Amino acid sequence: MPKVSIIVPVYNVEQYLRQCLDSILVQTFTDWECILVDDGSTDCSKDICDEFANKDSRFRVVHKKNGGVSSARNKGIELSRGVYITFVDADDTIDKDVLSAVNKYFQFYDIIQIPRSSGSRYKEINHSIFINTRPDLIKFMPLNYYNEVWGRFYNRKILNDIRFDENVKIGEDLLFVIKCVDKANSYCVITDCGNYNYNVTNNSSVMNMNLRRISEDYKVMKLLCSSEYRDLFMSIHYLYNTYLPAHRAFIDIGLCKTILTSFSLFDILYLKISFYQKIKYIKNNIIVLYRLLKQKVIFINKCK
Repeated sequence: MPKVSIIVPVYNVEQYLRQCLDSILVQTFTDWECILVDDGSTDCSKDICDEFANKDSRFRVVHKKNGGVSSARNKGIELSRGVYITFVDADDTIDKDVLSAVNKYFQFYDIIQIPRSSGSRYKEINHSIFINTRPDLIKFMPLNYYNEVWGRFYNRKILNDIRFDENVKIGEDLLFVIKCVDKANSYCVITDCGNYNYNVTNNSSVMNMNLRRISEDYKVMKLLCSSEYRDLFMSIHYLYNTYLPAHRAFIDIGLCKTILTSFSLFDILYLKISFYQKIKYIKNNIIVLYRLLKQKVIFINKCK
């Protein structure tokens, strides 16, 4: 049984996939397996997966009909054998010492979080944090602001039947992370290691705010508020505490405007992308805001 299972969902990412898999191949810690779930790719991604599997037996490939990233990740969990499980998106990379650094903490923590090289300023933590009790974990999570499933290592014992909701297209990470935190008794953030390198140059990865995304995000939050994880979500999640008072999504258009400003126009300053991409990013957000203002409280009915 390998110490770590690395799950990589793959769909039409031939431009980035080799770089991703090479970053896994050169890890200084060697007791890992990498499960490549080809989710019905129509480009050369599936061939690249097979190439790496033939090159190193630690890479295992499954080709499946396209079902979305949640379906692919769930397939990876099903096939995984590692004591810990982590996720790497196929257009991202990890620094070569990541697994070696994380290995020192495996036997002590249910969830281990590593640094990321780019993204929102909210998610920068510059010192290691070690949490060994549930009350301390709950106190810490509002300060974490880190919703993505990647960049964390999950002890298999807390997963049990936790899986990604395949009916949710945006925000599936948050659902999964909340469920895992609900089962965890210990958590650590380590900074004395390499980064998870999030690819913000890939257009599909850059957080473009649009009507569908906002609607999906708040559908997830409404789902969490009505689920068994409601109390945990309400106590730790900054989006709920900041933007969903009285359990209502998008109370007025001013709230919509605040959300757009907080999530996108502000964060653009912290994205490591070209000037042209920043202008395009801001333009997209202005268009979204215009549509919201024009259509007034567009999401109230969708969130009921």
